[in-house]
Amino acid sequence: LLDQRFQVFLGTLGITVDGPAVQQEYDQLLAHSYQVIPGAHELLRTLTNAGLTLLVGTNGIKHTQLSRLAGAHMTPYFDHIFISESIGYAKPNPHFFSAIHDQYPDMNATNTVMIGDSLRSDIAGAATAHLPSIWYNPQHVHNDTTIAPTYTVDNFKQLQKLLLTA
Repeated sequence: LLDQRFQVFLGTLGITVDGPAVQQEYDQLLAHSYQVIPGAHELLRTLTNAGLTLLVGTNGIKHTQLSRLAGAHMTPYFDHIFISESIGYAKPNPHFFSAIHDQYPDMNATNTVMIGDSLRSDIAGAATAHLPSIWYNPQHVHNDTTIAPTYTVDNFKQLQKLLLTA
């Protein structure tokens, strides 16, 4: 699918391309595409200094996600990085969270919270794993789904307060 998607899509526009070559170029560009939200490093440093165990649980291609985290200089803050390509399942599939739980068997609803910006993958995934969730929603997107986060925050100060006073 990945090797053919650009070839098929552009073909409908009458443009002939080498699908695998375009996919490779796209992957390289994506791996170096990231934005660091102002305050993110400070938040992660504060949480790390407070002794919290921080894990990344992300959907995507391993090389791309690792490159993005490294480029943003965020890798050192995290104890472990779980990527759907390596796990074999993507959020919100319960198997994604089972793989994390296998490496962190003490993880439960009283000592773990899933933080994410996607209702459909992060927050729904937390619900399937029976974990509380925090929806990071700085754009104040209206939730018109049946997916219900435990908490919603729109900035890092709110998130830090929730995590350090709970």
